[in-house]
Amino acid sequence: MPISEVPASRTAGEPAATGTAGADPFIRAAGIDKVYGDEASGVVALEAVDLDIAQGEFVAVVGPSGCGKSTFLRILSGLIPATAGEIWFGAERLSGPRHDIGIVFQAPILFPWRSVLDNVLLPVDVQRRDRRANLGRARELLDLVGLEEFEKRYPAELSGGMQQRVGIARALMHDPAVLLMDEPFGALDAMTREHMNVELQRLWLASRKTVLFITHSIAEAVFLADRVVVMTPRPGRIAEILTVDLPRERTLEMMSMPDFGDYVRRIRSHFGSVGATD
Repeated sequence: MPISEVPASRTAGEPAATGTAGADPFIRAAGIDKVYGDEASGVVALEAVDLDIAQGEFVAVVGPSGCGKSTFLRILSGLIPATAGEIWFGAERLSGPRHDIGIVFQAPILFPWRSVLDNVLLPVDVQRRDRRANLGRARELLDLVGLEEFEKRYPAELSGGMQQRVGIARALMHDPAVLLMDEPFGALDAMTREHMNVELQRLWLASRKTVLFITHSIAEAVFLADRVVVMTPRPGRIAEILTVDLPRERTLEMMSMPDFGDYVRRIRSHFGSVGATD
């Protein structure tokens, strides 16, 4: 569908839309502000951010460096508080970190002295749960991310992409309802990154977790997401929320299609004066 025919987008100042028409949002961010330092003279990272996310939706957030993308993710995770506004998970207001949220950062932060399997089992050990009862799930997750033959290897024996797969498996170990991903493929080379995009789409289609994915790459956002949230330069506001009406399962070949290029150009038009994010 040509992008001019896509109706489900919004610009700054309009109310945020849910991912599924008529559905109550699974996650709601309402009026989120974040100021680092003194509120009178500090750095305003986010301003009046409203966003609804439906259950099972894949939402990507793009914007220039310093626009508050990662700050927004950390607020959603409960790791840092907002200066103003509220985050709701269903009927519960967020007041701190939740056990039903998994987080994947740009660096997988694996413990070098633990095997792949032991790294995946780290949340079980931290929460002092029964290791034996969770071994089966850990191995299922390694199979899901294509690392079933590497469970006894150590991080130094893995490529960057393989290490990130371990990080994703670890984030899924406690079966979170929500997966927050902060530029998880930003440190990978272009070919590995494309492969990881295909793998992540496969994992998401299999699990249908609710995903918020932060990226600098516009093409990556269009390839992966149901909707792309476009942020302004600091202070970060939502400039537009664009629904990506491309069929699933998406292939790398689709990146050369006119419709895909239309979405990329539409998003990139927001960054004309500050350069493309990718």
